[in-house]
Amino acid sequence: EENRNLRQTLTPPTGVSDLIGKSKEINAVKKMIRQSANSRATVLIIGESGTGKEVVANTIHKNSLLHKAPFVVVNCGAIPANLIESELFGYEKGAFTGADRDRTGVFVKAQGGTVFLDEVASMSPAFQGKLLRVLQEKVVRPVGSDHDVPVNFRLIAATNRDLDAMVKQGKFREDLFFRLMVVRVHIPPLRNRPKDILPLAMHFLRSQCLMCLGPGAATPEFAEETIQRLLRYDWPGNIRELINAIEYA
Repeated sequence: EENRNLRQTLTPPTGVSDLIGKSKEINAVKKMIRQSANSRATVLIIGESGTGKEVVANTIHKNSLLHKAPFVVVNCGAIPANLIESELFGYEKGAFTGADRDRTGVFVKAQGGTVFLDEVASMSPAFQGKLLRVLQEKVVRPVGSDHDVPVNFRLIAATNRDLDAMVKQGKFREDLFFRLMVVRVHIPPLRNRPKDILPLAMHFLRSQCLMCLGPGAATPEFAEETIQRLLRYDWPGNIRELINAIEYA
């Protein structure tokens, strides 16, 4: 519950123009969000770990015509390879040991909404083919079932890896790569957009004061020396590292 409240507090407002930052790099991201929001096209978000890929995906969803429908997040890297099919497709009772009841998969739960697949590059080659069929045929087959279930959702995927290189190395299916990359959004690392560091730091500082001290609490100012240190540091952990640094401070 604390993690959920922290995420809600630190996440910027849902309007595209309210994404925090004024660099030309983040403005390019905002432009891509505006252009893709009301399309049903699949979106591939590329960026280093901690750059805010889920925030961008959520902003696309909340500015789309699907905003009243579910936004379901799946971290592919956190699900064992032998479980990801049952997690996304669902399963029928008796499909495997421990399947004591039917379970609805993520793709069915997200009907009419958006599914965000984070760390999509971690999927096994075998499952990549099954995901491709879902995107092409708009049906899923739950584990243990002999019939297909129609699905209707928009897919947004994200990765911090070089999918182009993985395709050339034979580690990622080329047909799935092109199916995912209808719209490509690249989020630059924080070190490449220093104009955004201070606005982000101030936002996180205000959020932390609100959480810890309550509404109406005064927000302290950064000392000049602190500002210079924030701007000089290259933030290898990107925005996630900046959030942690402000919370620690």
